[in-house]
Amino acid sequence: MLASSATGLWMLSCKTQESMLRHIQVNVPPGTSRAQKVKIYLDLASACVAGGGPAAQPPGQQAAPSAKRSNCDITTKGDELLEKRRQWVEQWSTWDNARLVQELRRLGVDGTGLSKADLIDVLLQEKTDRYARSGCTSGRMQAAGLATAALAILGTFGGMAIALTSNSG
Repeated sequence: MLASSATGLWMLSCKTQESMLRHIQVNVPPGTSRAQKVKIYLDLASACVAGGGPAAQPPGQQAAPSAKRSNCDITTKGDELLEKRRQWVEQWSTWDNARLVQELRRLGVDGTGLSKADLIDVLLQEKTDRYARSGCTSGRMQAAGLATAALAILGTFGGMAIALTSNSG
């Protein structure tokens, strides 16, 4: 698990790495390299797995209040994203190129002519981007549009029914 986390951490941007560490209340000094950020995160994760709690802190850092908790079942958005990415890659590794191209086409990306590794990389990037901006998806927009149309139709029929019954009386 830690090896796959390390791979996923290297693929994340510096800002994302910093936000993941900030989320678990570990302050990273400005100018810290990507390698040091990954090492800090993995040291905390391995201490959590080995000792039931994150005992090790980066040099010169005080243990954060949340890091003193004895349980390591606290999942951050970064952990959830890494787990999702790992599951996606495992699933896509079993797919053939045609199915990968079809999935990319569904997401609006042309993947024709790419190798399987490139298809998986592009698909992983697209899915990660969509996961990151999951607040307003096309499905949610479609549902909101259908609900608005349904309310407009029902309002029109209700208004007509009220108008017709008040005129006849």
